[in-house]
Amino acid sequence: MPGLFSEIALDGIRNASEAFLGGTVPDAGSLAEAAGDFGNVWAADPINGAFVVAATIIGIFSLNLLYTLIPYLFGALTGWKATARLNQSMRLSRERNILFHLAFLPFCLISSRFSLYHIGIMDGMPPHMVTLISLGVAFIYLGVRQLLAVFFAPSYCMEQWKIAKTNLPNGFILITLLAIIYCGIAAFAGIPDDTSRRVLLYIAAIVFIVIFYRNFEILSWKGRRFKGFLYLCALELAPSILLVASAIIF
Repeated sequence: MPGLFSEIALDGIRNASEAFLGGTVPDAGSLAEAAGDFGNVWAADPINGAFVVAATIIGIFSLNLLYTLIPYLFGALTGWKATARLNQSMRLSRERNILFHLAFLPFCLISSRFSLYHIGIMDGMPPHMVTLISLGVAFIYLGVRQLLAVFFAPSYCMEQWKIAKTNLPNGFILITLLAIIYCGIAAFAGIPDDTSRRVLLYIAAIVFIVIFYRNFEILSWKGRRFKGFLYLCALELAPSILLVASAIIF
């Protein structure tokens, strides 16, 4: 993943090192005096720079895991059998879970950089606080989904449910990987931030829709499509709707 994370890494690390020399973290007032280029302001934040360094190190150590898992991750988009094989292997499942949690920091850095998730309290905050809030929201989303997976677990297809609930981590890793690749392309091509934000949201939406459909296939066991759809709404749609609603309301 290093190198793919180039937009943030190239800008963030360079400017962060300069900012560390000053020993100050930009506050809301200094941000308000910035020339209006949020990308430069974001990259100049030294704490974000430290996060970028951490994400780059994570990327380096994740390459081996990614190389092993990539056929299963992309296979999850084309059919449910790849997800089932991944779920049946304790080693691969463990490695996937590790990679899933490691992907949180780079994804939330990208979300912070391009305002993929934005609520009112983020206005005027230092960029690193936006990143931290994005991380917090991501973990709250995961926690809500885990609770729903426990409370709404169907008795008629427990094996299929176990497979379906692991498909979101697969999709999340793919979204993060594709977002990193796109950020690298956007950095070299000079693509405007507004365009990049839309493209990144499209990437996330498309992967989510495909994963949702694959989970529908998994839970529609023995033709129980309506029940499968209801359980899937509880597992995937409910926390996603809450996430979108929070961004609209707050």
